[in-house]
Amino acid sequence: MKFRFAYTFFIIIIYSLQALSQCDRQRDSVALVQLFINADGTNWAKNNNWFIPGQSIDTWYGVTLNSAGCVVELNLNSNRLKGPITDSIVNLSQLKILNLNDNKLTIGNNTDSLPREMNKLQNLEILNLSGNLLGGPVNAALGSLPNLKILNLSLNYFNKKLPSNLGNLANLKKLLLNQNEITGSIPASFGQLKQLDELILSNNKLSGPIPGEIGNMTNLRVISLTSNQISGNLPPELGKLSKMQFMYLNENALTGGIPGDFGSLTELRELWLNNNSMTGAIPPEIVSNINLKKLILNNNKLSGNIPDFLSSLVSLANLHLSFNNMDGNIPSSISDLVNLESLLIDNNFITGEIPVDIGKLSKLNNFQIHNNQISGNLPASLSNITVLKRIYFQNNKLKGCFPESYRNFCQLVFNTNTNVNGYNFLGNPDLIFEGDFFQWCSTNYKVNGNFFTNAPICEGNTLMLEAEAQNFFYSWEGPGGFTSVEKDPLIENFNSNYTGLYQLTVTDAYGCTGSSVQAINIIGEGNITVNTPVCEGKTIILSASDGLSWEWTGPDNFFSTEKSPKIPNATLLNEGTYKVKIKTADCTIEKETEVELTTIGNVKSPDIPCEGNDLVLEASGGSLYLWTGPNNFSANTANTEIKSVTKNKTGLYSVEIRDNTGCRSTFNVTVEVKEPVFVKMQEFEDVCSSDERILLPQEQDGYTGSWEGKGVEENDGNYYFSPHGLNGEINLLFNPSPSFSCVAKGETNIFVHHVSVTGIEIAPNSTKENSSGSFQIMSSGSGNSFVFEWEGPVSGSKETNDHSPFDIEKVPSGEYFLTMTNDIGCSVIDSFDIRNFYSEILIPNVVRKSSSSANNATFTVYGENIISYDIEVYNRWGNLDYYANRLMANDEQNGWNLSSSSLQTGVYIIVLTINLPKGQEKRIENLTILE
Repeated sequence: MKFRFAYTFFIIIIYSLQALSQCDRQRDSVALVQLFINADGTNWAKNNNWFIPGQSIDTWYGVTLNSAGCVVELNLNSNRLKGPITDSIVNLSQLKILNLNDNKLTIGNNTDSLPREMNKLQNLEILNLSGNLLGGPVNAALGSLPNLKILNLSLNYFNKKLPSNLGNLANLKKLLLNQNEITGSIPASFGQLKQLDELILSNNKLSGPIPGEIGNMTNLRVISLTSNQISGNLPPELGKLSKMQFMYLNENALTGGIPGDFGSLTELRELWLNNNSMTGAIPPEIVSNINLKKLILNNNKLSGNIPDFLSSLVSLANLHLSFNNMDGNIPSSISDLVNLESLLIDNNFITGEIPVDIGKLSKLNNFQIHNNQISGNLPASLSNITVLKRIYFQNNKLKGCFPESYRNFCQLVFNTNTNVNGYNFLGNPDLIFEGDFFQWCSTNYKVNGNFFTNAPICEGNTLMLEAEAQNFFYSWEGPGGFTSVEKDPLIENFNSNYTGLYQLTVTDAYGCTGSSVQAINIIGEGNITVNTPVCEGKTIILSASDGLSWEWTGPDNFFSTEKSPKIPNATLLNEGTYKVKIKTADCTIEKETEVELTTIGNVKSPDIPCEGNDLVLEASGGSLYLWTGPNNFSANTANTEIKSVTKNKTGLYSVEIRDNTGCRSTFNVTVEVKEPVFVKMQEFEDVCSSDERILLPQEQDGYTGSWEGKGVEENDGNYYFSPHGLNGEINLLFNPSPSFSCVAKGETNIFVHHVSVTGIEIAPNSTKENSSGSFQIMSSGSGNSFVFEWEGPVSGSKETNDHSPFDIEKVPSGEYFLTMTNDIGCSVIDSFDIRNFYSEILIPNVVRKSSSSANNATFTVYGENIISYDIEVYNRWGNLDYYANRLMANDEQNGWNLSSSSLQTGVYIIVLTINLPKGQEKRIENLTILE
């Protein structure tokens, strides 16, 4: 009874306010009251001022009015509403925001979760019903809300297919239908949602392919289709979504490859395609996604290598390629992804070694490469990554030892928080302790790298190095480039070059290492000097360091016990090695040095001279030159020349070169004078000037070389002789290659036959029988006999022994071809014409002005070889009645037509001027014109 009173009182208030409002406040208030009753309003978490007498609607919790007093917002999210949504809610005609998410709203009696007339809310912009117990099909009436910008029905139980008219929501920016039970395919009409920013359809039962029309949603920034049953290939049209930042297509049944068109998604931040059945390789176009931070491709059927070009994605933080069919090595360039936090490439067919620079990935916290075929040693640089918490390397082919720096990772062994930390190196038989990282961390295993030595030692004695550990692998390094892999190496004749730090690195069968360093010093060090440079004739001064005694030996039986012996007037016999034994209180030190006399000047080796050529001897670098040679030859200039050498100039030539200080040097050069060789040349057969070019041989008499002369052409290293335009005997020269010394040029000849012939018309034909033409033949050229042949209207031939002109008479008119061939076979062709000047003229004497017979109204001249004619018509008084020119014979169309004149019947005199090939001919005739 109390509730009824309150309701009645509330209605009275509404009626009193209605008169002051510009909208239907009564309907709005009734709709709110029905919502309160249907949704168990008394148990709401907040129902401030609802149903309290005297409290205006605008004070009710979650209700917002506009200036006209109409409800424009209803925000009752997370407020314990339950039951069906009242149908009267559609009466809130000015409602813009309806936010009822995170309650327990359910399906009504009509099996629809939403009022059927939702399309009445024409001003609605935001509809958020997520996180309720709503179900059934999505109301198609929602597709008729023209101002709707956000539609959020996620986290409910909606099922069946999506209504295609949702594609009519032209202003929609966010469509969130995730975590329902929606079936069917994605409507192609969604491609009309040009303003859509987010499309969230994940965790449903959608199937079928992604429609290519999605590529028309040009403002789409986020798409999530995760956890559905969507199949087929990715449509390349998705590459048109230029504003796309987050693409979640994982956990479906997608097949095919990653479209190269995705390279156009330059704003893409995250790409999730994991848990599908996609195949093929990662396309290179993906490097254009420079803002990509997450590339999640695990659990597919992708193949090929981990591409090197991924290193261009410098913003990448997550790269997940696990559970695919990928092979090849881990590219070293992966170390360039300095922002990488998670690298998962496990469960593939990856081979090769872990890149040595992997430690550059300073942000990496999750690194999983297990269940592959990765080999080699563990890179020490990995320990540089201080944030690395998950390391899974098990079931590979890794070998060797854990680097000592991996002690930093032992904290993972003893940390019990397995949700954050983890490690596994097992399943690598060639890794120390078969990959038991716990055992390695617990035993503090190390290899003994210590060694013994007999230092310090005297200079010249043998240094002995001895490793303490047995049956391992050894690597020694020391000063002077010293290296060794022996356990106990020796350095004989030890000297100051080998003093310094020596390091031994000992490696066990697993590759674990231990090392140590010692400083090796020397005692009793000595030295030796010589006053180099020394030239011939000067004094060699040797000097040794301090000691108790000295013993010198050297070239030319040199011996001395002085500390600093001297060798005056040095010669070439004094060049060589000098040794000294220096005795001190602790050691006997042996030293040696090389003495080489300084050379003054220089001599150039002469070119091999040919007999008859000049021999040039050249020296330099001194102030005085003394030459001697065969046959008492002598000279005192730096450069000397012997003209036209003969064989007796062969032999040894010597020159002594002196400088201004008195130093001297002697040089010897051997000269052999060679006799010239003459090439035996090939003889060539005669050719015709009309012949094609001929290839000249590259070799003559066993010598290769080049050719020169008239008609010689060079092309790509080959030489040709072209006879065109030449006549008579042509001289050719063969130049042997420079490598054939003393070989003279060869000379040979080619005779070129040149012939010419000309046919000239003497007289044209002038008879009806066409047999009065004649022509003359003139010729020239080499040869002893000549055959002339002509072809045309008639053919014939003639043979002569000279080039006297001759005539051919009584031939018909026409074109003739004339050929002349000499006894060598050279031939030439000419052509000429015999003209036809014969003309036969037929002139009619009677014509009728109106007749279709042969004597018709057209006056036509008939005949042969008529070019044109002019006509003059005179009457019987001698007056000119008509004139026409350039009329055509044998042509009734272009001849004289009586209809074009005013001539009457009667007798006329006509004068014809007929144009013939031989000139003009005048004819005077009578002409009778009849009716």
